[in-house]
Amino acid sequence: MKELKKQKKKRYQENKKRKWFQTKVNNYVYVQGLPNDITESELRDFFVRCGVIRLDPASGKEQIRIYTDDAGVPKGDARIGYMMLESVDLAIEMLNDAELRPGCRISV
Repeated sequence: MKELKKQKKKRYQENKKRKWFQTKVNNYVYVQGLPNDITESELRDFFVRCGVIRLDPASGKEQIRIYTDDAGVPKGDARIGYMMLESVDLAIEMLNDAELRPGCRISV
């Protein structure tokens, strides 16, 4: 019984050390230069060209966040989460300095 507890504790310590060195992957893009009347659906339609947008496991919604000030007015920037890391690179390459609307250029 004691031997089993020692083995279990040893495995736990090894797993804990292994997690320390795992790198976390950033699957988000940050967008600036958005118009103040932008909607999540409009952003989704624009950014879904580069890949599948990640779903939030808690709420089930797509991970699109438009940043707002204290009054709830959009600031002109947002964060979009993708499922795949390759989609992030593609979005930066394709959509940086692109026109979201006529006369409205964004930076990714």
